[in-house]
Amino acid sequence: MKKTIFLLSIIFLFTACRMLDIFRTTKTDPTHTVIWCVKNRTQQPVRLLMRDWGKEKNIAPGDSINLFRVRFPQVDGIPTFDPFFKCWQTDYWGDEQYLTIFSADGEVLKRWKYTPESAADDPFFQESSWRFYQKEYETNSELELTWVYDLRPEDLVSDETVY
Repeated sequence: MKKTIFLLSIIFLFTACRMLDIFRTTKTDPTHTVIWCVKNRTQQPVRLLMRDWGKEKNIAPGDSINLFRVRFPQVDGIPTFDPFFKCWQTDYWGDEQYLTIFSADGEVLKRWKYTPESAADDPFFQESSWRFYQKEYETNSELELTWVYDLRPEDLVSDETVY
């Protein structure tokens, strides 16, 4: 009798677990990944700092680093460059997003913050200044869209903040 109850309990557990799968809400729709990164096209190593990182990151000449990586549901269509500007919005505490570029010895070379004025005047905030790459994966027709900004020496001639 005990063996029968034990066996029925085991069968019930396996059956119940499978039955619970229909209520699972962690499965997500297929997504597209969008990445914006900066490539160091200068002849000097630089350090970058953004509000969301909390610490500086080094970039050697020729290397690149991701600024933002966002996933979008495929049902919303193919993402454009425009979500880049949403990444620059203030956070929950009202802190503004920024990108500061330092020399290897800590000197501020450039600081970018997004405003509609800076978007109109500075190449960093203009889509035409970014290189675009698209990679398609076979699973779920997922796309990886990447925009790359080439950080050039002329970007670093002014230490003024772009607003």
